[in-house]
Amino acid sequence: HRYPVPDPALRNEAVEAEVRRAIEATQALRAWRDGVRAAPGKFVPARLEAEGYERVAEHIGRLARFEFTADGDEPVAVVAVPGGSVAVLDSDAVDLEAERRRAAARIETLRKEIARAEGKLANEGFVTKAPPHVVQSEREKLEQLRRELDELV
Repeated sequence: HRYPVPDPALRNEAVEAEVRRAIEATQALRAWRDGVRAAPGKFVPARLEAEGYERVAEHIGRLARFEFTADGDEPVAVVAVPGGSVAVLDSDAVDLEAERRRAAARIETLRKEIARAEGKLANEGFVTKAPPHVVQSEREKLEQLRRELDELV
């Protein structure tokens, strides 16, 4: 059974780059939607402020559940995409105020957990008496908490 062999002469680097950019933009927009807990069934209104998406903007919008428009008010958020950004417009699809409250609560929780972990690791008794893997696990947990806090503030 012979498989077809690709013909390198038929490759179109420009189109491949365009598709790669579209995939990256779609992933960035989906990640943003997930991060702000956008309503799953609703399309988010936005302005695509990036070059090189003329042939793929409609597909990106459908895949990421964004509705691109040429006009609109001041953006409530900006999402970086290859070649520019997407200006997210105000809508009922996203409750950014609720997301800010959730983020503030998470920041407060992280600060408390970091203080607890730092106190534990500053305690000589814990560091010398606890098994090394427990101490190491606590250090790793502290680093993870700090990374998460850095991303939020």
